[in-house]
Amino acid sequence: MDAARKERERRAQTKSSTVYTDANSHGLTVGNVTTATATAATEAAAAAAEASAKAAEAAPDPKAVREEEVRRLREKIQDLENQETALKLQINDFTNQVYAPVTTQDAKNDAQAKLGQSQAVLLDIQTELAHTRSDLQDLLNSPIGN
Repeated sequence: MDAARKERERRAQTKSSTVYTDANSHGLTVGNVTTATATAATEAAAAAAEASAKAAEAAPDPKAVREEEVRRLREKIQDLENQETALKLQINDFTNQVYAPVTTQDAKNDAQAKLGQSQAVLLDIQTELAHTRSDLQDLLNSPIGN
């Protein structure tokens, strides 16, 4: 016990005259690792932590992603509904041209061709509108994050 007490006193009295800094620690060995290697490992760990933090910041919030998708689908539905309304008005106009009391056969044939084309486009838009509404409903019924 007496030897341990004396060793503690001796160590308390002894002061190191060497101050180690990053500038002069390149060759210093701590255990089996040089300080340069330890510094590089520390810097690599800090870079990895920073990259992880950036990835966490870049990872979108599932709720925000869902809200953006809902907004996008609603805008698409509105646009398709506007197109549908415009085509229905156009179809009514072509129908009126077909059944006009005073018309030529060429004008009637032209109106019938345009009527057929407009009806085909209307069918495509109504199909897309139905799918988009279904997608929106599925999104609204699904839990957040899925």
